[in-house]
Amino acid sequence: MNPIKIIERSIYLLQLENYHLTRFVRLCLRSPKTSSPKIVWTPKLMVISSLALLAQISSAYLGSTIWGGWAAFLAFLYILSFVYFVFLIISTILFTPIDYPIKQYLVSKAKRKILRLQPKLKIVGTTGSYGKTTTKEVVASVLSQGFKVLKTPENFNTPLGIARFILKDVSDSTEVLVIEMGAYRRGDIKKLCALTPPDVVILTGINESHLERFGSLENTIEAKFEIVKALKGSGFAVLNADDNLVVKNYKRFCGENLYFYSSSKHPLASIYTERVRFDPENLRLELVLNRDGDKYNFSVPFLGKYIAGTIGAAIIVASKLGLSRAQIEKGITQLRPSPHRLEVVSNKNKVVVIDDSYNGNPDGVREAINALSQFKQSRRIYVTPGLVEMGSVSAKVHERIGEELASVASLVILIRNSVTGHIADGLKRQGFPVGDIMWFDTARAARAALPNIVRAGDVILFQNDWPENYI
Repeated sequence: MNPIKIIERSIYLLQLENYHLTRFVRLCLRSPKTSSPKIVWTPKLMVISSLALLAQISSAYLGSTIWGGWAAFLAFLYILSFVYFVFLIISTILFTPIDYPIKQYLVSKAKRKILRLQPKLKIVGTTGSYGKTTTKEVVASVLSQGFKVLKTPENFNTPLGIARFILKDVSDSTEVLVIEMGAYRRGDIKKLCALTPPDVVILTGINESHLERFGSLENTIEAKFEIVKALKGSGFAVLNADDNLVVKNYKRFCGENLYFYSSSKHPLASIYTERVRFDPENLRLELVLNRDGDKYNFSVPFLGKYIAGTIGAAIIVASKLGLSRAQIEKGITQLRPSPHRLEVVSNKNKVVVIDDSYNGNPDGVREAINALSQFKQSRRIYVTPGLVEMGSVSAKVHERIGEELASVASLVILIRNSVTGHIADGLKRQGFPVGDIMWFDTARAARAALPNIVRAGDVILFQNDWPENYI
């Protein structure tokens, strides 16, 4: 085996697990397979991996002084690459006394900057098991028509990432800050709200996403509602009325100044979707939204009908913050799908390719299946490795995916792993032809075979990446 690939994989898994050593050790012992990892070389990772490499070289040299010669040194170097993860663990532990105070300093400095900029600065916080990034993008686009808006980039949703963003990009001229808040456990969102106290909060929904980390659905519920509990006294909350767990639990956590949005016609919603029509020629949705009898008409380049609710949330926030109807409508006309989230990336050779590779939760999968179902005149191909971190409900979640997919897909391509068998079970239970289920050992093998599978007129949807730590 290639020792460089083994070392790269160890570094990649450490970063993927966010330096959580218990989970990292479990993964390293699980499988020695190599891959082509996508490492982001942060200063912290460079220091830790360099220390680990130095320790590996030193150990190999020490061994060679006992056995003698360059051949022995190279042999030890090769052998030790298989336990390079041990050197990474040691380096991470040694780096922690330096890393922790640096983190605390940056977060404290960012917090002081935010306090200095308030009360002029308005902070909009968004969280949920799904839809955070799209909501952040939509709200920022609309609010930018009336304010100088900054939003957290990409998936920056941890205290350190947000602190660095604040210190680097937020200035005295910033009027609105839109923050995406992520969580793996209770208390995570509370910490983020202590750094960026929200004037407005949006809760997009709650499901089994990251259930393996949260431990229970109740922990997930309490973690997500931390954003509402942190709301300033004069602020307001905007919640998704279409999400059962939000509706079932909001009275436990919410006070006044509460608004609901809906992509259907939920009775709680102050803005709801009156009509949605898919335009297959232009790959757009035509929407009619109703806000207390006042109707909004839009045509947007999205495939997922959930976007109607997200736009409704943006309208509520923008109206409450003082934007005019003309400003709101202008912001909505400029909306585009977020990368890798039901994004049409190709329409060559009369084949529609939909990239939904950043979607890793059950509600997102349901939206992807619904989006695919709109292409009624095409052969519909669905490619997936399944979902991760579903914990004890993994089998149930994946069987349900198969059941819902059975009436929509023409062909299902599954990447062989610990969960896709459950998708196949759900498909078969609903009478989906076994011959229309294709299996591949890796995503790379599936992609290599696609030119011989796809034909003109097809629609193919790639749903979710399968991170290396769950193979």
